[in-house]
Amino acid sequence: MKDRLMSNVKAAHKRLYALDRKLSSDPELNDKYHKVFIHLEKQGTIEEIPSEGWTHSEHPIFYLPHRPVVREESTSIKNPPVFDARAKGENGVSLNDCLEIGPKLTPDLVQILLRFRRWKYGLSADIQKASLQIEVESADRDVHRFLLMDTNKQQFQGGIQDWVVGLKVISNWRIPRRLPAGNWKNMKGAELIVFVDASEKASGTCMYLKSMEEQRTQTKLVATKVRVAPLKKVTLPRLELLSALLGAQVCERGI
Repeated sequence: MKDRLMSNVKAAHKRLYALDRKLSSDPELNDKYHKVFIHLEKQGTIEEIPSEGWTHSEHPIFYLPHRPVVREESTSIKNPPVFDARAKGENGVSLNDCLEIGPKLTPDLVQILLRFRRWKYGLSADIQKASLQIEVESADRDVHRFLLMDTNKQQFQGGIQDWVVGLKVISNWRIPRRLPAGNWKNMKGAELIVFVDASEKASGTCMYLKSMEEQRTQTKLVATKVRVAPLKKVTLPRLELLSALLGAQVCERGI
């Protein structure tokens, strides 16, 4: 896919000069922004490319324009760079156009809430600067290059440095997956009861967990879900079928 990329170095230089003019009008932001890159280099997140490697590589070369984001409330990086992967090459193809769409890895909020309700103790954690903790394969690094203006504007020809982003790796990082189907069914003496209904405005479902506790029947609301009816008018029987499907999904997946 990345073989479709064509050089965008001229456009990247143009974006860099525009950024330099903007930062020159705000010396404080300019200083903070360049300190961010110094910090990233020390962390091993970015690496400078030697001048002899600027134009020669066995892999495709592509540049990502960048700009600072002002986040004064941040306790970590206040002016992080945002890289523009939508920037296009000479043939109108961007890096985003060459990326495969993978599976959804973000855990569902309802799943998280259900897990917190299921066990006695809950534990939450955060991965510091998670977006900077992902290693890029060596064969793909040259399409993650970016240009940076040398603050001294003397050390390098034209005052421009060539860098590559995405060097760091974090180990044992696992994103929580969807709660396996049938977990509620494994509870001793438990029974799921699902109700569904629909109207011309919406369809919905609610799921209850019925169990025996100390010879008493306990019924607790587990989850509810509602979907607004489609803008295109459909028949009520079809809406009722959609609510039945929604109920089956809630029962099977626990969401």
